[in-house]
Amino acid sequence: MVKVPHLAVGLCTLALSSVIPVGAMPVAPVIYYQSAPTWLENQIVIGELKQDEELVFSAVERWLAIDPENPEALFAKGRWLVRNDQLDLASSLLLKVKKQGNRDVIRAFESYLLVNVERKSDFNQIILLQKGGQNEAALARFNDLFGDQRPDITYELEYLDLLSTFPERADEALQGYQALDSAFPHVGEIRIRLARHLARYYDEKQAIAIYQDLANDAQLGVFASSLWLNELDSQPLSQQWFDTYSRVASYHPTNLAIQQKYETAVNRWSQEKTLRKDPRYRAKLRALKEVDNSQYSQSGLSALLAANKKWPNSPDILIALSRHEFQRGNYKASLAYLHQAETNDDNPDLADFYLSQKRSIEYWQAIDLARQSIIAQNFTQAEAYINRALKTDESIALGYVLKGQVLRSKGEVEQANQWAKKAIEIEPLSTSALELWVETYRPNLGVEGQMLALNTLSSQQRKALRAFSARVEHSVILNRLKVVDALSPTLAQSKLFQDVVASTADLPWLKKEIAEQLLRLGQPELANRTMRNAYIEHQDAQHSHAYSLFLVSQNRWEEAYGVVNENKYVNLTPSEQATFTRITLEYHRQVARNKQANDQVIEPYIRRLSKQNLPIAIVLWNEFGYQDQANTALASVDVSQLQDYELVLYSQVSFDLNQAALHHAVYSQVHNREINVSVINEREQAFNADRYLANNQAGKATALYVELINDGFDLGSERYLLLVEQSPEHAEALIKASADNVFQLTKEQFLTAEIAAIRTNNQAYINFFNNHSTQKTLTAFDYWRLEEEANEIDNHALVQRYAEKSLLLDDKERHELANVRTMRAAYRNADDQWMTNDLISTLDVLRERNQSYVMFGAEYNSVPNGATFLTAPIELSIAMPDWDGHLKLRTESVYLNSGELTYYNEGVSFERSRVGQAFSVGWEAPQWRADIGTTPLGFRINDWVGGIEGTSTFGDVSMRASISKRPVTSSLISYSGLEVADRRGNVTEFGGITRTGGTVSASWNDGRPYGFWGYGEYHKLSGKNVADNDRLSGMFGGYYNLISSNDQALSVGSSLFYMGYDKNVNEVVIGHGNYYSPQSYVSVSLPVSYYRRVNYDWTYGARGTVSVSNASFDAPYQLGGSASTSSGVSSAVQLYTEYKMTDHWTLVGYLSQQFSSDYQPSLFNLYFKYHFDPAWESAELQPDPLRLYSNYY
Repeated sequence: MVKVPHLAVGLCTLALSSVIPVGAMPVAPVIYYQSAPTWLENQIVIGELKQDEELVFSAVERWLAIDPENPEALFAKGRWLVRNDQLDLASSLLLKVKKQGNRDVIRAFESYLLVNVERKSDFNQIILLQKGGQNEAALARFNDLFGDQRPDITYELEYLDLLSTFPERADEALQGYQALDSAFPHVGEIRIRLARHLARYYDEKQAIAIYQDLANDAQLGVFASSLWLNELDSQPLSQQWFDTYSRVASYHPTNLAIQQKYETAVNRWSQEKTLRKDPRYRAKLRALKEVDNSQYSQSGLSALLAANKKWPNSPDILIALSRHEFQRGNYKASLAYLHQAETNDDNPDLADFYLSQKRSIEYWQAIDLARQSIIAQNFTQAEAYINRALKTDESIALGYVLKGQVLRSKGEVEQANQWAKKAIEIEPLSTSALELWVETYRPNLGVEGQMLALNTLSSQQRKALRAFSARVEHSVILNRLKVVDALSPTLAQSKLFQDVVASTADLPWLKKEIAEQLLRLGQPELANRTMRNAYIEHQDAQHSHAYSLFLVSQNRWEEAYGVVNENKYVNLTPSEQATFTRITLEYHRQVARNKQANDQVIEPYIRRLSKQNLPIAIVLWNEFGYQDQANTALASVDVSQLQDYELVLYSQVSFDLNQAALHHAVYSQVHNREINVSVINEREQAFNADRYLANNQAGKATALYVELINDGFDLGSERYLLLVEQSPEHAEALIKASADNVFQLTKEQFLTAEIAAIRTNNQAYINFFNNHSTQKTLTAFDYWRLEEEANEIDNHALVQRYAEKSLLLDDKERHELANVRTMRAAYRNADDQWMTNDLISTLDVLRERNQSYVMFGAEYNSVPNGATFLTAPIELSIAMPDWDGHLKLRTESVYLNSGELTYYNEGVSFERSRVGQAFSVGWEAPQWRADIGTTPLGFRINDWVGGIEGTSTFGDVSMRASISKRPVTSSLISYSGLEVADRRGNVTEFGGITRTGGTVSASWNDGRPYGFWGYGEYHKLSGKNVADNDRLSGMFGGYYNLISSNDQALSVGSSLFYMGYDKNVNEVVIGHGNYYSPQSYVSVSLPVSYYRRVNYDWTYGARGTVSVSNASFDAPYQLGGSASTSSGVSSAVQLYTEYKMTDHWTLVGYLSQQFSSDYQPSLFNLYFKYHFDPAWESAELQPDPLRLYSNYY
C-alpha cells in the first residue's frame, strides 16, 4: 500500500507554473464567536467540536451573564438548545434575536434551525453521499442547503472536509482551514484537519509537525498519532523514520492498532536494510527522491526502469515513471503507468488522486497538442484539441486563453476578446487572459488602445499585469516621442511620461529606444536617467548590455567598460558576449593608446591585462606592434579546454591575426560541439580561400571570396586587396560581388571595393562606387584614403575629385558646419593638421599643373668695391597638363657696373658697365626640369647655357641631381667679358666664364623635428682667353625645428662648407677670370631662422647667421707672388616676406646684408606674380625669393 501526497496538484503545477488560482474565499463563521470574551471563545468552539455540551453550556451562560443581549451569545445558546432538543426555547430566542435586527446572525440562526429540524434528512443524505465517494453530488447538495455561509464551526469544518476532496479546490480549502486556525488557535479539531489537508496536497513536514504536537492530546492523541504514522508510511524509510515510529508507539503502549503498526514497521525496516544492499534499490530510492523534488534526470529514469523490472507493479515506482513520462511529453505512456499503478494500489483513499491525475494528464495532453498545432499554424486542429481540453476540465482558464489566441490568429478579434473574458471570469488575475483581453480590446488603435484597456482594469489586475502594463506604457511614450521634433512641456509633464522615465521596469531595449529618442530631442539628462535607473535596479546581463550600448553610441567607452566590468555574468548570449568583449577591447585599446608614447609602460600594461583577459591582450599585442608576444600567447592556448564563448573569441582573434592553423583547431572544436555560429564557418572558408590563393589557385580562391561577400561576410581589406594585387585578372569578380551587394556593405567594405577598382583602374566600377558614395556617409579621412590610392595610379582627375571632397568635408567636420563651404573658404580656413596640410599640398600641385602665370621683378646687388648688378626678369609659365608640365619662357635685362676697374699692376682703367638681354626656354615637370638659353646678348662674350635636373625620394631621403652649364656672375669680367688693347693696339677679349658640371644633393627627415642635408658638386670653369679651372665644393648641415606649425617656424642649425679651386685666377688680367677662387675655403656656420604668418595672405621671416671661415690662396696664376691665407668671423641677416594681394597677384620680397671686416655685400629683390586662374593657396610660410636664370640649378 502506498500513499502519494500532493501529486494531484503536483502534475498540474509542473505544467502550469504553480500559480494559485483565485477563488471565492470561504466565509468562515468566525463572527459568531469572536464577540465573546477571549477566555470563553475557544471553550465554545472546543465544546461544539468535541460535542461536550456541559462545556458549551457553562461558557455560554457566563457569556450571557456578561452581555445578556448579545445576539451572538443568544445564537450560541440557541444552537445548544437545538442540539439538546429544546426547539421551542430555541425558537423563542430566535424571535428575540430578530428584534435586534442583526441580519447575519438572524440568517445563520434560521439556517441552523432549518438544517437541524426540517432538512435534517437532507444533511444526513449529504453525509451518506460523501461516504459513498459521490463527492460532487454531496458538494452540490451542501451548497444548495447552506448557500455561501455555514452557520457554525461544525458545519464549516464539514464543508471544508468535503471541499478538500477536490484537488482543483485544494487552495480554497487551505485558505478556509488556515482562517479557522488563525481565528481559534490551539484547537486540536481544527489543527488536525488542517494537517490532513496539508499532508494530502502540500507540505508533509508541516502536517507531521502538527501531528507531533497533538500526539499526546488526551482526546486527539491516538487519532493524531495514527495519522502521523500514516504519513510515515508514505515517506522513504530511514533510521530516523524507524526511530520516529518507535517514539510514536511509546506514546500509546496500550493501543493495539498503533502497536500493530509498529510491529509492521519493525519488519519493514528490517526488510529495507536488506534491500539496501542491492545497488538497484539504492538507485531507485535516489530516483524517487529526485521526483519528489521535481527533478527528472535521465539517470533517474534509467534507475526507475531498472527497478520496475526488479520489483514490478510497485505503485510508487509506477507513479514516478508516470511523472517522468509526463515531463517528457509522453502522455500516452504516462497514462499507462498511472493505470498500472492504480490497479496495483490497495489504498482506497487514493481513488480521487488517480482520477485527478488521469484528468490532469489528459487535459495537458490536449493543451500540448493544441500548442503544437498553433506553432504549425494549423488553427482548425488546434481548436479541436482545445475543445477536448475544455471538455476534460472547464475550470482552468488556460484553455479559454488558447481558444482566444487561436481566434485572434484567425482574425476573429471580437470573439477572441469574449473568450479572454471567460478566462478572466474563472481566473480574474490570469496574466495571459488579461493580456489577451487588453490586446483585443481596441486593436485598431495599437498600443494606445491597449492603454485604454489597461485603464479599465482593477488595481489587482493592473498589479498582476505590472510587467505587461509597463511595456505598453513604454511603447506609448516611445511612439509619441518618435513623431515629434521637440519635447513639449505637455508631454514632458504628463504623469505617464514621468512614470516611464522613473520606471525601473525590466524593459532594457524599449528603454534604450526611448533614451535614443530623448537624445535626438536634445534631452541627454533624461535619456541617461531613463537608462541608468533601470540598470541600477536590475544589474543583470540584459540591462548591462542595453546600457553599455547606449553609452557606446555616445562614445562614452570608459563608462561602458565600467558597466561591463562592474558585474561578472555567466551564461551570456553570443550577442552579449560579443558586445561586452568589444567594449572591453576598445576600453583597453584607448588606455593603451594613451600610453603608446612610452614603450616601457604599454607592454607591461598589456602583460598585466593578459593575466585577466588573454584574448584581449593578444589583440592589443598585435595592434601595438608586439607580434612576438601575441604569437607566443596564441601558441600556448589549448583549444580543447576553452569554453564555448571563448571559442568564439579565439575565432575572432585568430582571424584578426591571420592564424589559419589556430582557427582550424577552433573550427574543429565548434564543429564537434555542434555549436551553431555561422561566422566561424565563414572565417574557416576565408582561410580555405587563402590557401587556394597561396597555391596559385586564384580562381578557386575568388569563387570562395565571392560566395562570402554575397553572404555578407567581411573579408577585411587586407585579404580583399591581396587577391587584387596577386591576381588582378580575378579582381573584377570581387568588385562585382561588392557592387551587387552595395546596399549591404559597411563603409569599410565599400571603401575596400572602391580602392580595388582604383588599383585596377576599372573606370566603370570607379564611377559606380562614386555614384553610390552618398549612401555611406564617407568622412574626410575616407576620401583622403581614396585620394592617396588615385595618386598611386596617377589619375589626376580622381585625385582632384577625392582631395576636394576630403578638404570640403574636413572643413565642415572641424568647424561643425551644417553644410560644406566653397573651396576657397575651405582653403582659407584650413587647420594646421597633417591630413589637411597634405590635401592642400596635393591640390596645390594639381592646380599648379593647370596654372599659368607671368612673373616680373628686379634684383639689385651691391658689393663694397662699388660694383653693382641690376637684373629685371620676366617669365611666362604656360601650363600643359596633358604633358604634365609647364613651358617656361624667360628673358632678363641685365645691367652691370663694375665700379673702379684697373688692370693688374698697371693702373689702367677700363669700361665700367655693360647692358645685355638674356633669353631662355625651359620645361618643368613634377620630377625633372630642363632649360636652354643664352648669356645676355649685348655682353662682350656670349655663350649658350642650360641644364637638366631630376629629383627622387627613397624612404625618408630626398635626392636631387643636376648637370648644367651656367655663367659665373661674380664680376663684369667673369659675366660679360672685357676688351683690352696692348701698346701696339692689338685688342684682346677675355672673360665670359661658364661653369660646367654636376651636383648631387640629399636630405633626410623622418618626421621628427630634426633633419640633415648635404651636397657635393664638381664644375669645370672656362672662358675666352682665360685659364681653365676646376672647382670642387660640398656642404653638410643639420637643423632642429623648435617650432614647426602652419603659422610659425623657429629653427636652429649648423653647417660645414668646403670649396676649392685648382688655380687662383681672381685678378684683372688676361688669363684670369676675376672671380673668387681660393685653393681652400672652409667655413662653419650657425644659422637661426624664424618665420611667421600674420594672416592667410601675409608672411614674413628672418634668418641670422654667424660664420667662422678660413681661406688659403696660392700665388696668382702665372703672375708670381706668394701664397696667402685669411680667416675671420662674419655674419649675415636675411629678411623675407610674401603677400597675396588678390587671388591672382602675389608679391615676394627679399633683403640680405652680410657683415665682415672687409666685405659687406647687400642684395635686394622682389617680384610680382600674376596667376591667370585664381590661386587660393595661402602665402608661403617660408617665402621663396626671386631666383635669377644665372643661378638656376
